[in-house]
Amino acid sequence: MSGYYNMDSSKCWDADGWLKTGEVSYYDEDNCFYIVDRMKDMLKFQSWYLAPAKIEGILLSHPAVDSAVVIGLPHAEDGDHPVAVVVLRYYAVGRVKSEDIQNYVDQRVEDHYKLRGGVRIVDHIPVTSSGKNRRAIMKDLILRDEI
Repeated sequence: MSGYYNMDSSKCWDADGWLKTGEVSYYDEDNCFYIVDRMKDMLKFQSWYLAPAKIEGILLSHPAVDSAVVIGLPHAEDGDHPVAVVVLRYYAVGRVKSEDIQNYVDQRVEDHYKLRGGVRIVDHIPVTSSGKNRRAIMKDLILRDEI
């Protein structure tokens, strides 16, 4: 690719010649690429950049969690505190508490990935037409103290 059609593409490349897509990715020794998150979704806790997808993957491995989204709760000193919004499977409603899920995650992540913002249990998480979680809506609801 040499650029975008009818656009000045000079700022679309990094110093090493890679196209800036906004994706967080890596490649392995076989040159297979893996997309793991979006830069605009990244959280910053103190000096650490956190990928919400990492925490979401752990949340989804919990047998009681049906769906999950992680957002950053603004904190004056730390930047963002990760907070998880989860929908429980039908059989776990009323049985599994937010503290149980928070402990589950906190035991499986490094200190800077811990859910300092806690866990909120909801009935559903809004999604786009393609099935992606609508993070902005969930963050707005949390900031307005509606969940």
